[in-house]
Amino acid sequence: MYSLLDRWSGQASPYVVNAVTPLWIVSVGLLLGLILCGIVSGIAWLLSRLPIIGRLSNDLIPKWIAIGIVMVGVVVPSVIWFKPTDFDGWGAILVVAFLSAFAFVHLINRKTMDELPTSIWEGPLWPLLIGIGFCSLFAFVGVMLAREPGTLLRSLVRAPILAIAGRTDQTFEIIAPPANFEEPPTQEITVSFHRREIAALRFTSDQRLRISLRPFEQTPTGGSLIIVPADEPTGWRRPTDGSTPFPNDNVTTLYVKNFGTAAGTLTLNAVRASAHPEMNFVPVISGGVLFLFLAYITIRAAFPKLAAVSLATTKSEIVQPLYIVLLLLGWVGIVVSIVLPYNTFGEDLKMLEDVGLSMVMILCMIHGVWAASASVADEIEGKTALTLLSKPVARRDFVLGKFVGIIWANILLCIWLGTWLVMGVSYKAPYDEREGAEFAKWGIEYVAIWEIGFGEISHVIPGLLLAAMAATVLTSISVALSTRLPTLANLIICVAIYVIGNLISPVVQSQVIAKQFEIVVVIARVIATVVPVFEQFNINAAISAGQAVPAIYVAWTAVYCVVYCTVAMLVALTLFEDRDLA
Repeated sequence: MYSLLDRWSGQASPYVVNAVTPLWIVSVGLLLGLILCGIVSGIAWLLSRLPIIGRLSNDLIPKWIAIGIVMVGVVVPSVIWFKPTDFDGWGAILVVAFLSAFAFVHLINRKTMDELPTSIWEGPLWPLLIGIGFCSLFAFVGVMLAREPGTLLRSLVRAPILAIAGRTDQTFEIIAPPANFEEPPTQEITVSFHRREIAALRFTSDQRLRISLRPFEQTPTGGSLIIVPADEPTGWRRPTDGSTPFPNDNVTTLYVKNFGTAAGTLTLNAVRASAHPEMNFVPVISGGVLFLFLAYITIRAAFPKLAAVSLATTKSEIVQPLYIVLLLLGWVGIVVSIVLPYNTFGEDLKMLEDVGLSMVMILCMIHGVWAASASVADEIEGKTALTLLSKPVARRDFVLGKFVGIIWANILLCIWLGTWLVMGVSYKAPYDEREGAEFAKWGIEYVAIWEIGFGEISHVIPGLLLAAMAATVLTSISVALSTRLPTLANLIICVAIYVIGNLISPVVQSQVIAKQFEIVVVIARVIATVVPVFEQFNINAAISAGQAVPAIYVAWTAVYCVVYCTVAMLVALTLFEDRDLA
């Protein structure tokens, strides 16, 4: 089947193929995400039909007992699989286990599943799933345009197998060399791996050996020879450009000559990894789709009053003229950034990422601050909040519901702009290659242009997550200020906080200022404790260096975002609790 898909593909021009292949990989991830949402919903619906399980979340004590049981069921296999050894690993497992258990117990509630169609139709999930569904259709259409889709899918399917059995150890008995000074005979040893899946090989022997990847008479001098000294491990690791010296796709035989003094033993440690590491990003994308789906359904099921306020807020915000203007500005700005020459000697692609991510962050911040000011402050001043609170809605549900509703609108804005930016980056790589960018000169031999484009997309997606986090932090501050201040004062303060949050980090880290003006550094550290440090949401340095953003960095930044937003919401609730609304 994989070879059949490969034969169908590649009919378009190389320019189109290089631009389309990264988008096709992303669309496969989106399609799998939708399938996962359907599978999880189906399992939850079946479980909700059981009388006892379908009512677990209705009572407080049974609910938390069930959450604890599910947590144990998630933690135990996770510990066995990942074997965490530090605080980061254990913390990540416990947090994921708690969130998964909390979502699962509320999802299998009978009422939740009965209201699932309404939850999807009424809330922000509907436009989100429509957009994801439309983009995932490209997983079918793009098969004829992508580069070797069958090979890519095979790499995706084999990823779990390689994760479990990716390391293999083999031991071979090597025959003794001849007693006279003749050339040692060639011994064939049997191995089994795909040449593009070989990540590293390690040879250890008690005799001096020469190992060839092809018969010795076909091996050029120094070409594919591996010299293994006696009792000295010798290794080979696949370079970053993905090139391998193995002549055939399926490596079944290695050729060995013993130049030692006696019969020996050869130990081969092989590490196999995905032939196309780009496909490892597919589960990440599908997991993100599932996370957004479960997050919205869980909030609606666990906090119905808060969800009602947030739903009304989201609906109100996404139809505002400012929201549409920001969306159009972002789309136009990204298009202009694609064709705009930056005169950076082949680094225009990085400039596009930098400009695009900064644009998404700023536009989301503008919307978040303005929406918080208008939605909270204006409703308090216009007595609309008093009317709402006269119903069985607590003040905390009002404030938190407004915050969550604005965040959902911001997430939609970030996703729509981010999708446009990802498409732009995918198009920019072959566009620059056609214009003679220098990365094509070294990349054309070993690394396809589409791989370069996808590598840049893998930088953009974490950048979009960090941009959304930065907008969320500033929005939380704006919501807290809106409980007491009018719109204009709120906007001015938020702009000042954003400027200080970007400038405070260099002051704290400056050694020159620390030596000459120590008091300035002390004050700066106090300010940095209160004001969010927006520098950590910026990945310009990683983009410039061509380095991927580590997942642990994104995770800890998410923790910082959650903690800061929690503190801001506690301040907001304190300020709003005794606010006179009459």
